[in-house]
Amino acid sequence: MLNEITPADGGRRSLFAFVAQRAAAAESIRSAASLHIGAKRMSDNIQYNVSETMEVAKRQKAVLWLIVVNLFTFWIPFASIVMGIIGIVFIYKLAKALKCSLTWLYVVLSFIPLVGLVALLVLNGKATGALRAHGVRVGLMGANKEDLGKLTPRAA
Repeated sequence: MLNEITPADGGRRSLFAFVAQRAAAAESIRSAASLHIGAKRMSDNIQYNVSETMEVAKRQKAVLWLIVVNLFTFWIPFASIVMGIIGIVFIYKLAKALKCSLTWLYVVLSFIPLVGLVALLVLNGKATGALRAHGVRVGLMGANKEDLGKLTPRAA
């Protein structure tokens, strides 16, 4: 790999040509990665009806409030254990409402302190995306109640 980084002709070739070649290689890798990521996102395009959207909004709001309560009970040992158990249930219910194929993975990841937070952020992002796909504005603490009241059934 090191010989690919340095010019093969011992430096006789111009630096500009070398940099242009490296930039082209990096661009091809970046475009291949974006195609893979784009394909992954297309597979996550799940349709939700109005009642499922309401369920996602409700579960997202519960998880967001759980995070707020966790911030206040973090220093109390027994309370943080109880909140952790309750959090696992809430994470499971949100993942089920989102129709995630990796529901149990999110539950298992929630046992690992920082990794669980990342998993929770991914779930929250999916919930936000699902709600915004239905035209619901999502703020810091979840879906806007006015927008949820305006939801009408869509033709599938």
